[in-house]
Amino acid sequence: MKLKSVLLLAVALVCGLVAMLGVQQALSSNQTDSSDDGFGMVLVAVAEIPPGTPLTDDNVKFERWPKETIPPGAVTKPEEYQQRALKVRTFPGEIIMKAKLGAKGEFGAAADIPEGMRVISVPVDSTMTNSGLIWPGCRVDVFVTYKSVDRRIGTEIATVLEDVEVFAIDNNRDVADQDPSEIKAKTISLLVTPEEAMRLKRAEEMGHLHVAMRGTGDRSRVHAALRFDDVNRAFRHMDAAESQPAAEDGGATTGGLLSFLSQHAGGPADQDGSDQDEVVKPTWKIHIYTASGERVEEVALPESELPAQASATVSSPQPVTNPFLGYLKRVLKAP
Repeated sequence: MKLKSVLLLAVALVCGLVAMLGVQQALSSNQTDSSDDGFGMVLVAVAEIPPGTPLTDDNVKFERWPKETIPPGAVTKPEEYQQRALKVRTFPGEIIMKAKLGAKGEFGAAADIPEGMRVISVPVDSTMTNSGLIWPGCRVDVFVTYKSVDRRIGTEIATVLEDVEVFAIDNNRDVADQDPSEIKAKTISLLVTPEEAMRLKRAEEMGHLHVAMRGTGDRSRVHAALRFDDVNRAFRHMDAAESQPAAEDGGATTGGLLSFLSQHAGGPADQDGSDQDEVVKPTWKIHIYTASGERVEEVALPESELPAQASATVSSPQPVTNPFLGYLKRVLKAP
């Protein structure tokens, strides 16, 4: 082969090698520019994901988005979402944010309970859940109705908790896709502190719980919480009174009968029928309500402020006597 042909072949090989290197450099430069200049990878939901559901390749995927449209805090790497679940419901096309993810390895309701808080369930019916209007996330007040130690009052009501969050309705934490009229809740779960949880269970044992729905943004607390120390003390007094011997009950019954006879026979129970009734002066009866309960005080009226007819009645009482009732009183008092 001639020397000229060898030189031409060598020059051609060198030119081809230079061209190949230039093309490779241009391609790599274009790829680098395209990844650095405008686009990035972001994790996006491809299906509706309920809270507590682990993220997998079946419900999320990475997509290439313009960098200016990717919000701060979005998931951009696989290790940022592996073995994690969402805390809120997410719909197809939504970007998965790190703030919406639970702790690694925690799934279900436990992942959404804040540190230091507890979830406790209480029984309810449709009237207490406002016929389906109370949903998870609503805020409510809790009251208790209980039997009063004062039998004249009957039933009392007291505030147990105010401004507490509803964590779940039955076993549902997300009822956005359900018809409120079809929700027949039997229990609601409340997010409370440990102290509030104990107070709530004590109130449940003491009486019947009721739930009142709050307005959006209403965080006021206007009632004093029920003080169980006072309630426990009152119930101990009531139990002691109910456990008195039967003999004392019989004496109380006789005393009550004697009092009744005294009112109709014209004399008090500790006097016979021939004695004259004691003069009872008119008084003001004042009911004083305090934080610890009710106190009743009687204040005698000055005779100067009584009407003339009332003053005469006080100074000269005219008891009405009945001989038969007086005799019956003496028989009951006889040993």
